[in-house]
This record gives sequence, C-alpha cells and structure tokens, in this order.
Amino acid sequence: MPVWRLIAAAIAIIIIIIIIIIIIIIIIIAIIIVLLIIIIIIIIIIIIIIRRRRRRRRRRRNVIEKEVEKILKYKDLTIEIQRMWNVKTRVIPIIFKWFIPVVCI
Repeated sequence: MPVWRLIAAAIAIIIIIIIIIIIIIIIIIAIIIVLLIIIIIIIIIIIIIIRRRRRRRRRRRNVIEKEVEKILKYKDLTIEIQRMWNVKTRVIPIIFKWFIPVVCI
C-alpha cells in the first residue's frame, strides 16, 4: 500500500472522529438547553403557586377582618336584645364575596 493511501485513510478516520465529537457536543448542548428550559418552567410554576398562596392568605385575612368588624358592629344590638328578651344571642357574620378574575403577568 502506498503511503499516501495510509495518510488519506488516517485523515479520513480523524475527520470521522472529529465529526462524531462535534455531534456528541451538539447533543450535549441540546440536552443542557432542554434541562435549562425545564428548570425555568419549574421556577415559573413555583412563583405562580407562591403568588396564589399569598392572595389566598390576603383574602382569608380580609374575610376575618370583615367578620370581626360585623361582630363588633352589632355587639350593642345583641346586648340590647339579650336584656330585652332574656335570651342568648349571637352574631353570625355573613360576608358576600365577588370574585373578578384578573390576569397578572
């Protein structure tokens, strides 16, 4: 076999190895990009869940404040009814909520 054929075969093998390495690197980069996208999506979902929980806490606190406000508002009336009629009375607060969906971005 002539030397130039051996050199050409060696160069061809080196080129094939380089192409395989480049393909492997591209696949690794694609996997890293996909993993980063998945991590970003998970972070966004966690942020959305945290915001919703905060809103719920605020709503609960508002409802409790309204209940206390109603109870205090009608406390005098309950005392007066108790004295007039000799019965036990209790204020049952009724709170109406109107939910308007708002999209926050």
